[in-house]
Amino acid sequence: CRVLERGIPVKKVGIWLVVLACVLFCVSCASAPAEQPADAEDAAKAFLTAFYTADEEDRYTEFLSATEGASSDETLDAAADAYHASLAEFSTEEVVETLAQNRTLSQYDAAHAGQDVQVQSVELEADDGFYAFTVEIDAGGTAETYTGQISVAEDTGLVDNFYQAAA
Repeated sequence: CRVLERGIPVKKVGIWLVVLACVLFCVSCASAPAEQPADAEDAAKAFLTAFYTADEEDRYTEFLSATEGASSDETLDAAADAYHASLAEFSTEEVVETLAQNRTLSQYDAAHAGQDVQVQSVELEADDGFYAFTVEIDAGGTAETYTGQISVAEDTGLVDNFYQAAA
């Protein structure tokens, strides 16, 4: 064995191999992507639950407060970012931008202002690369149902398309 011919004990070689294996393991763990929902259905359900829980964690109330009398674009942009943060966690930047431009979330929250809205169920049905969804909510004692389509990008595990059908 050449290792022994050079005077390096086999024990030291073994230790270095274990150290190298540990370093490689740590590097591979550090480069792993951030934890995402377990699968596409979980991501879609998390997004829909966050969206349809009106004024979730006072997002709309705080948004109105932050934008009231705002005099700069920076203030408005920061308020919009904070307002959409709960959805940004589960979706691509493009989806959040579309929601902001179309005022989809703010229209929903405004329509349910002052109501205690709880998501009762989220149902998904695979439909040619998308999921057809049905969300049932309890809006202050009134049952409401919302439908539409949602999709999740395979590479990121984030919602990359959201379409709410007209009510």
